[in-house]
Amino acid sequence: MKIIAEKNHGKVFDQYGENIVLWPPVVPSIREYEKVVFENCHEK
Repeated sequence: MKIIAEKNHGKVFDQYGENIVLWPPVVPSIREYEKVVFENCHEK
């Protein structure tokens, strides 16, 4: 989602033309989520 208001607390990425870049402050949380979700996905 892009920033849609000054106090938007749900920002996850920036968009530069056609390029999408993860917002640096949330990268560690996203990587941890990926690790938990995708490691558990392979255990089934």
